[in-house]
Amino acid sequence: MVEVMTKGDGFSRTKSKIEESGGENIDLLKQRILDLEKEVSKKDDLFNKFVENQNEVIFSVNTRGDFTYLNPAIERMTGYKVEEVIGKSYTQYIYPEDLPGLQRDLEKTIQGIHNPYMFRIIDKGGNIKYVHTSSKPIFEKGELVGISGVMVDIQKLKQVEKKLKSEKDKVRQYLDVAGIIILVADRDLKISLANKKASECTGIKKDEINGRNLIETFVPEKEKDHVRQICKNLLDRKINEKHCEFNLLDYRGNLRNYIWNFSYFSDENENIEGIILAGEDITNQKKTEETLIKARLLAESSNRTKSEFIANMSHELRTPLNSVIGFTDVVLTERHGLLNEKQKRYMTNVSKNGHHLLDLINNLLDISRIETCKMEMKVQKVEFVPFMKEIREKIKHMEAKRGAIINFTIENEKDIMYVDTDKIEEIIYNLVDNAFKFTPKGKTITVKSALNPLEL
Repeated sequence: MVEVMTKGDGFSRTKSKIEESGGENIDLLKQRILDLEKEVSKKDDLFNKFVENQNEVIFSVNTRGDFTYLNPAIERMTGYKVEEVIGKSYTQYIYPEDLPGLQRDLEKTIQGIHNPYMFRIIDKGGNIKYVHTSSKPIFEKGELVGISGVMVDIQKLKQVEKKLKSEKDKVRQYLDVAGIIILVADRDLKISLANKKASECTGIKKDEINGRNLIETFVPEKEKDHVRQICKNLLDRKINEKHCEFNLLDYRGNLRNYIWNFSYFSDENENIEGIILAGEDITNQKKTEETLIKARLLAESSNRTKSEFIANMSHELRTPLNSVIGFTDVVLTERHGLLNEKQKRYMTNVSKNGHHLLDLINNLLDISRIETCKMEMKVQKVEFVPFMKEIREKIKHMEAKRGAIINFTIENEKDIMYVDTDKIEEIIYNLVDNAFKFTPKGKTITVKSALNPLEL
């Protein structure tokens, strides 16, 4: 509080006090200003160090496009020193093809539309680099004086992006080469990827398939609820994968048979992101299967008819043949009159050929019974060695007639077997008879018989 007096000596004393008090305040004010200037200078130094140590380029340009400020990061990014660039237009460092787009983006920035943008620059060595810039207009007293911003080197990011794109393109090529439909859909069953086969089948362009609903685009009406439930179970982790068949109507209007394999895919945290679906056209395979089934049924029917015919024919032939053989054998007994040598030879040939024909007919009957599953087995217990010796004696007479020698060996002296003796005897006889057909006279046919748990 200052007192002011206007009378006598008191005025002089009061004036002296004011001057003394005012001097002290001015000194304090000056000191305060100096302290503030030091604090501001300290903060300016700190800010400048912060800006100059940034890895990103911090810049400003005036309304003509000339650089008015650049931090040292410009040298690390482009090879140019700050003093080489200050005062020069930014346009001479921009890749020519990107300049029109950059200028349009700068116009939007001046209009207050914040729109970070990416473009290419040319460094001091002539190399092209990708950068990303974010900037704002500078106004003084309401007037535009320039633009300031931050520029980031994204060359490595672009290289990674390019590599990822290349890998993605390769994957798409692999998918397009595949001869099956491959679809990827998100949790809402919207298609995010479709290969060439899917486009060819539906007649819809690949890009136009993306975004469509999986069920509505590829699943027939009567199968929609079933397929929708499969997708739900996959997304709920109730199943890991699912196979099913349903038809697909192609763009020509033809109904095609497809077998489908459903599975899900997840992110790095095992959260399910969507469904992968692969469909293979099995229309031709189905037609082939149907043709084979029809052919098999026809063959089985024909075979049954053939077997029935053979059985009937064999029975019809055996009756008169037995009569021929029987009467021939009676004549050969000469009970009703003697035969001369010529007659006896003829009748013997008739009997021999008759028996041979009867054997053939019996074989046909056996084949017919086997094919119609009517062959009956009469299994009985026999000793192996005596049974084989009996067979050996029966076939020994064939040596003189055929001119070859039979060497018949028997092992397993005390073994017992359970067999249909007639069938075994017939099999061995037929095998030996067949061997005689291909064995020259004077040569040996070896027959070895042994018994084991699996085969004779």
